[in-house]
Amino acid sequence: MSEAKQGWFLAIADGVVLFLLLVNVLLFAEVYVRRLRQKLRTRRAREFRAHCEQVLAELDPATRMHDRSTSSSVRSPQRC
Repeated sequence: MSEAKQGWFLAIADGVVLFLLLVNVLLFAEVYVRRLRQKLRTRRAREFRAHCEQVLAELDPATRMHDRSTSSSVRSPQRC
């Protein structure tokens, strides 16, 4: 290959190489941040579900007892 002797060609080639390197680094950073956010969201969602299950488990016996006490006193509507 012949050597490029024009300065403008080398300047354009340097610019293209720098641009491609910058895009590559930005894409790596974007993928890393996205995976990190997804991991954190998954963990928070798991913790939230566990907390909801705990709250529902605590409420379930209380509501069952409440349902039993009110079901005997509350009559179902009579059909005509």
